[in-house]
Amino acid sequence: ANDLMLTNYESIGYAGDPEQGFQGGLNIFDVSDPHDPKHIHFWATAGDGIHRFTFDGRYAYLSATAEDYIGHIVIILDLDDPRKPEEVGRWWMPGRWQAGGEATPITTLDQDAGENSHRFPWFLPEGRHYLYLARVHSTGASDEHEIRLAGARQFDCLLSRVGRKDTVARYRQ
Repeated sequence: ANDLMLTNYESIGYAGDPEQGFQGGLNIFDVSDPHDPKHIHFWATAGDGIHRFTFDGRYAYLSATAEDYIGHIVIILDLDDPRKPEEVGRWWMPGRWQAGGEATPITTLDQDAGENSHRFPWFLPEGRHYLYLARVHSTGASDEHEIRLAGARQFDCLLSRVGRKDTVARYRQ
């Protein structure tokens, strides 16, 4: 749109660790001559970079990681002057703005063990403990998962190892 092409740049967990010095962000190209595209700007983000985006010809709506936030948030860039993109808005789910005091992580990734995410918390009926899925990157065709039990007193133990990608930790009475 408007002779611009945008490409995202991100680090993806299943692709392994990014190279040292990795910088995620958004590449902006002038494609007014489709046979000779010109890179005109790189808009950098913190963390893993930009996962997905959409562009309406002026505004880019990004699913991006940002400093002091947990996970991805929505960032809106005004590309009226694509050489100087301007952030004009951001939105996040409640609890993601860590620097604003909204969130405190209740689990910590064990990166030495290859964990790259904790997912699908399921609180037990007594309300103090919960199950969650620890995703462990593997070198094979699929990731391994571990179902863990955790609670308010930093209690964390492995309940079982599972290999299916679509596994969710659930409690059944």
